[in-house]
Amino acid sequence: MSDIAVGAAKGGAAPASPGQGSFWKSDDSWAILTGLGLIAVAFILFANGSSLGWLAVVPDKWTTGDQLLAHFSANWPRYLAQFAVWIAVVSIALSALGYELR
Repeated sequence: MSDIAVGAAKGGAAPASPGQGSFWKSDDSWAILTGLGLIAVAFILFANGSSLGWLAVVPDKWTTGDQLLAHFSANWPRYLAQFAVWIAVVSIALSALGYELR
C-alpha cells in the first residue's frame, strides 16, 4: 500500500501533491524565472536601443597587478551595480523560498 493510502487510512492528511503551489517553492523554478527574467529585460532594453552591456563587466587580460588594479579602479561602479542586481534577484528568490534575509 502506498504512503498516501496509508496516511489517508489512518485519518492523517495526504501529502500535498506536486503542483499545489510547489512551483514557487522550488529552487529550480526560481533559476528558470531568473534566466527568463534576464532574457526579458535584455530584450526590452534591446528593443529600446540599449543593452545590458554596461552591467556585464569582465576583467581584461592582465599580466601585472597594476593592470588589474587599474581595471578595477576604472570599473568599480559597474562591478558594484552588478553585485547589487544579483543580491536583489537572489534575495527575492530566497524570500519566496522561505529563507530569512539578514
